Amino acid sequence: MNAVSNFVTDGPQKVLLADTYVSEHNPRATEDVDEDSIQELAQTIIASGLIQNLCGLIDADGKIGIVAGRRRWLALQIAVKERADLEQIDVRVTDDLQTARSWALLENTQRVDMDIVDKIRAYAGSKERGLTVAQIAKAYCDTEQDVYRFIALGNLPSPVLEALKVGDISFSDAKAFTICDDEEKVLKVLDQAINGYGWSSYQIKRALNDDKLDANCRSMNFVGLEAYKGAGGTLTTNLFDEDATVDNPELLDELFEARLSSKAEALRVELRFAWVETIADNYATTHDLTRNGTYSALSKVPGVLTDDQQARYDELKDTQWWNLEDDEKADKEALKEILEGDYSEEQRALSGIVVYVTSRGDVSSVIGLVKAEDRQKAVDAGFLKSDEVLAAERAAKEAAEAQAKVDAKSPFANSFIEDMTAIRLAAFQTALLRKPELVLDLLAFGLSRGSTWGTETMAVRFDVQRNKPQGEDENFGLHPDLGGQRSDEIEIEFDANTMHETFEAFVAKGKKSRNATITSWFARAFKTQEQDFMSYIADKSGANMREVWTPTAANCFKRHKGWQLDDLFLMLLNRDKTDEQYKAFVKLKKGKKDETIHDLFHDVDVQAVYKVTPEQKARECPIFCV
Repeated sequence: MNAVSNFVTDGPQKVLLADTYVSEHNPRATEDVDEDSIQELAQTIIASGLIQNLCGLIDADGKIGIVAGRRRWLALQIAVKERADLEQIDVRVTDDLQTARSWALLENTQRVDMDIVDKIRAYAGSKERGLTVAQIAKAYCDTEQDVYRFIALGNLPSPVLEALKVGDISFSDAKAFTICDDEEKVLKVLDQAINGYGWSSYQIKRALNDDKLDANCRSMNFVGLEAYKGAGGTLTTNLFDEDATVDNPELLDELFEARLSSKAEALRVELRFAWVETIADNYATTHDLTRNGTYSALSKVPGVLTDDQQARYDELKDTQWWNLEDDEKADKEALKEILEGDYSEEQRALSGIVVYVTSRGDVSSVIGLVKAEDRQKAVDAGFLKSDEVLAAERAAKEAAEAQAKVDAKSPFANSFIEDMTAIRLAAFQTALLRKPELVLDLLAFGLSRGSTWGTETMAVRFDVQRNKPQGEDENFGLHPDLGGQRSDEIEIEFDANTMHETFEAFVAKGKKSRNATITSWFARAFKTQEQDFMSYIADKSGANMREVWTPTAANCFKRHKGWQLDDLFLMLLNRDKTDEQYKAFVKLKKGKKDETIHDLFHDVDVQAVYKVTPEQKARECPIFCV
């Protein structure tokens, strides 16, 4: 049979396995072979068929040299002995060496991945056909944990997988659906996620688990997972993350209440108060608990320092914390604690503690509280002020505040002060009209940021436009000797107390320096305008972004989503979605897409494979490439 006559260039064709061989152009042609992995792959092909086609180059004799798919080709030599239908296989065929090398590059250096839904179905199908998880993992060069995960995804209702395949949901969204076995609920949430809600994977989980308690909740953090499991409690987990839900919420509530009661009573005994109560809230302050009259707060009895302690405190009290040595910090804290005082035994006999659990599961409390029914006893004992005394104190405070406002009022009307200020300014401006050189000096000085916000020399303001990307990297890929100084590189030292000296030093640099400052700052004050005017200025000035910046994976492409890189690939290379190289590109993982777009700008070998033109190489910026 003449093999050549049956082949159409660049298309997948049925080819006799006997008419194929490993081409010298296959980048892995000389690598050692792992016989065990080939055997495992052969068993997978026997069970599931050839899932991913080979790629080949027609030689002068009509045979097909395999340039991509060497391991599959070796496994086929074994599998065909048990499956006669494998004597003919699908191969993408070309007679163009450059195209063949392009396929080899894409397959062997960038590793085009199988469509994710096809991969899910392939793993699940292999399991249904009797392959063990270990066999599937070896055959697909994957971990057993990932195999378990893909099999779980394969058990999802088919509408979920179809939504993933067409892009209605993300892979993370699909993983979220594996936490629920209720197909009716899964399909309901799927519809909500697709049609208008725009839910994230976290929100999908919340919707699927709306009737379940998160295992990382406040109650579990307080009770402890070991105590919960020791009491017979269980969790529902999933294969993709550490999220879990509580199967026995009633048991957890019982354990929570019992532990909180025990902790609260132990604290009461330790602090020697008359009573203790617990509340369900996860946060409380003295103000929260006393504002409605349920409780009143006692003040501690102030402590008294000895003469030596007082001398030490006077020595330390006005020193900033960061200027103290460790022993000085300890002394200062101990002395402050003495001054703050403590509750007397008589106060403790009338008051108690309110205990609660924080959102992190920690025990916290408010102490020294008097219940409403014990308030009069505390007043009689002199621990609390009576309602009449409190009312009188409030009235005195309000009167003092009112008098302070009267005392602070200026003897002159505000409008008069403003008028005088305006006249004084007019006098200065009139004098400056006779000193044009001084005006220019003041303008340049203000532009140099020798004067700062609040002390500007001019009422005219030209804000410096941001001319570098935001991010941790200071220059973010900008060429250090191009693009002009950025605003954070040109400030000069300035002291408001010696402004006249700073100004004189600035003037002393001469007019050339002054004029250079004016030109520099007005250039940096240029703002982005409408597109036609920007094009006009670019023509007049010769502005070109590539003169000061070249996009890289680090400074540009990693900041984009995968689908944005797909569109960018089309725009940069003037391709459409039927292009074979584009089809291969969209299947790459995000990191590989970043590297590929980066290489289109920087790697001549990759540029040759993708046939990048000089005009495409010179393009300024990805967002301006259309």
